Amino acid sequence: MSKGLTSATRNRLALVAVLLAMILFVAFNILTKATLTQTRLDLTEQRLFTLSEGTRKVLGEIDEPLTLRFYLSKALVETNPYYGNHARRVEELLREYERLAGGGIRLQVYDPEPFSPEEDQAVSEGLQGAALAAGGSVVYFGLTGFNATDDQDVIAFFQPERAAFLEYDLTRMVHNLSNPEKPKVAVLGALPLQGNGLTGFRPWLALGSMEQFFELSFLEAQGETLEIGEEIQVLLLAQPEGLSQGALYAVDQFVMRGGRVLALIDPWSEALAEMNQRGGGYVSTGAAEMAPLLASWGIEIDPETIVGDRLSARKVAARVRGRQVVTEYVPWLSLGRERLAAEDTVTAELQVVNLNAAGAIVAREGATTTLEPLVTSSEQTLPIEASEIQVAPDPVALLAKFLGPGEPAVLAARLSGAVETAFPDGPPEALLDAAEDAEAVKEAHLAKSDGAANLIVIADSDLLVDSVWSRADNLFGQRLALPIANNVDLVVNALDSLSGSEGLISLRGRALVDRPLTLIEDIQRDAELEYRQQEQAIVERIEKAEEEIARLQEEEQATGVLQSAEADQALAKLRSDLIQARRELRDVQRALRQDIGEVEAWVKGVNIWGMPLVTVVIAGGVLWLRRRRAARSARAIRSGTAKAEASA
Repeated sequence: MSKGLTSATRNRLALVAVLLAMILFVAFNILTKATLTQTRLDLTEQRLFTLSEGTRKVLGEIDEPLTLRFYLSKALVETNPYYGNHARRVEELLREYERLAGGGIRLQVYDPEPFSPEEDQAVSEGLQGAALAAGGSVVYFGLTGFNATDDQDVIAFFQPERAAFLEYDLTRMVHNLSNPEKPKVAVLGALPLQGNGLTGFRPWLALGSMEQFFELSFLEAQGETLEIGEEIQVLLLAQPEGLSQGALYAVDQFVMRGGRVLALIDPWSEALAEMNQRGGGYVSTGAAEMAPLLASWGIEIDPETIVGDRLSARKVAARVRGRQVVTEYVPWLSLGRERLAAEDTVTAELQVVNLNAAGAIVAREGATTTLEPLVTSSEQTLPIEASEIQVAPDPVALLAKFLGPGEPAVLAARLSGAVETAFPDGPPEALLDAAEDAEAVKEAHLAKSDGAANLIVIADSDLLVDSVWSRADNLFGQRLALPIANNVDLVVNALDSLSGSEGLISLRGRALVDRPLTLIEDIQRDAELEYRQQEQAIVERIEKAEEEIARLQEEEQATGVLQSAEADQALAKLRSDLIQARRELRDVQRALRQDIGEVEAWVKGVNIWGMPLVTVVIAGGVLWLRRRRAARSARAIRSGTAKAEASA
């Protein structure tokens, strides 16, 4: 019988096997790189690296070929790996767009070297160059697009900081070029979207985002007269204040004629308050003035009340009794996906919406419209008097009021159904007096809506303020807005939905991912509430003690009679009680911090050691199975050998 392979032969075979495996590995990589360049495995929860159906729909609806010119300086890629990786992804995605468009996109790639015709072309088309170093050469990394009628769009420079929004930016360009006729939206209200002195007269960033998709015009009432042209598809009410009865009537009749409205109605506009504080203060009148129209639409917004939400509150820095603290400010809300309607296209793809001092939308009894909530607060919601936040608000005192659960409030809603005019007696007398033909105005009056009304109401106007939804940055001299919330996406989606153009709705908000550690946040929030409630109680005791001390001192000064021994003892006891209370408060704070620390340590331990432990267990199990199989095989061989020898 053969005694098997020798040890040397086995070693040679093992070496050959290793070499063949290495050759196979290299060949496999070369093959996959050449043939599977477009293949991706996306394991993210929201499929962030997979082209969305919205993009595929936009690419499939291109009527005439588009030309995209991609400018990328090789010097940038060769000297900066950070930009190199991003550039590779941009070019791969552009080629995927070209492939999916099926001839609808012609992609041209250029390397604009210094003083070359390509550089001149890039500059003339609006690209922005960046210097590699002081006195160094200028590099380019941007995209220009053209349609058959010479309409142009441009991405001046691809910033890696906006990598998460790359698909949206590219699809937006393709959509704008293939749909050059933008829906017409009229803006009416006091909100300074076009800029004011506080912003250096720079337009709000939200305005630029809206102008990418809509043709905007700004309306202004002339006394009792307000002209809303027949070409206007959607009317954006941006915190309307100071409107005459004639102007309100024009809005009412626009709805009666079937016009669509997006209304931002705020019981307290912090933006307008800040803008007007130098002019003698600000009194919010928007919700009160709009009350008749809101009532005809089947809802109401209390102009004296705002929504406080403990679970959705954002943290702010505040000064409490001379010391700086970070605490939750219940009127400023950050509302995650669980607070946004998942079944409505306006909010389905959004991740988080930030609102400041929002109101509550309440359906009126007997309303003829259907109210569909789009954004709601949590069950830890309580109403707050608007006067409590208008002058020097106290975040700690507001938080301490949340002693128990409340009821969720509707902060944004879609309204649909037949509505009746807010002016049942016809046009207001002031409008008739100012009209050239009063009889024609009377005859044109509509008492009911022409079909079902389609309205969206958001009980906050501060959501469009730059600092509420974005973090501003300046890269290579370019003003860049990095979104931290989907506020502008919410407004643009609403305008898209009302105008009937929903091609990009599925993309907006998709790249903004909010993954909070909810367990730790819940413990921190509960700890904060307990601590602030005890702190507030102590502050009240301190204030009462100070008032009592001041009263006794005034008495002593007024009468000239020294305090009695009993009064001195009472004050000493009060001071002792306060010291003891502060000591107890520190103990509570220390214990709560310890709880938070233990949970954080547990979470870190699971993240750091959990996977290695699982790997060790799996590897141990595999090793055990292999040894068991080897032992069985050895026993079988020995058994077979013994039988063969016995038979021989």
